[in-house]
Amino acid sequence: MFGENIIGYNQKVYELIESDYRKQNEPELEQGYKVVEITRDILENNSVFDNIDYLRSKILEFWPSLERFLAVGIGYAAIYGSEIVSVCFSGVVAGNVHGIDIETLKHHQGKKLGQSVAHSFVRECLENQLTPYWDCMEINHPSVLIAENLGFENAMNYVWYRVPFDKEDQSV
Repeated sequence: MFGENIIGYNQKVYELIESDYRKQNEPELEQGYKVVEITRDILENNSVFDNIDYLRSKILEFWPSLERFLAVGIGYAAIYGSEIVSVCFSGVVAGNVHGIDIETLKHHQGKKLGQSVAHSFVRECLENQLTPYWDCMEINHPSVLIAENLGFENAMNYVWYRVPFDKEDQSV
């Protein structure tokens, strides 16, 4: 019934042993960029960042509310002027394990911003005895490169499937 519509995706799961963390690989930010922690003040203030709704919507893709994220999640954002241009935050938390969601806006990619926010995220995890969990599609080369650059090791691979129900739903 669904056989011809099933689409499979290869996933890579990474784990990080604290002694393997490559803090020396943290890049210098280009002039004008800075990394900040995602805090209540940032999420509630409508006048500081032009695209605060971008950050809120990213978090709400994973969390039932911003309050819930603030209670158990952690995160960092790269800022350029008054724009949030890269984020790395807890997309899911299970006990002390924090699953990473990371994204850099297209017009700021290639500047190592993902690496910068990921380093901040991982540092906070390690300082607080939390386990950063990295899971990404095999074809997401920037994500794979960032994970490996930080010292994550590929622990396992798996395939996940989806069944699109119409022609417009055939992409990831």
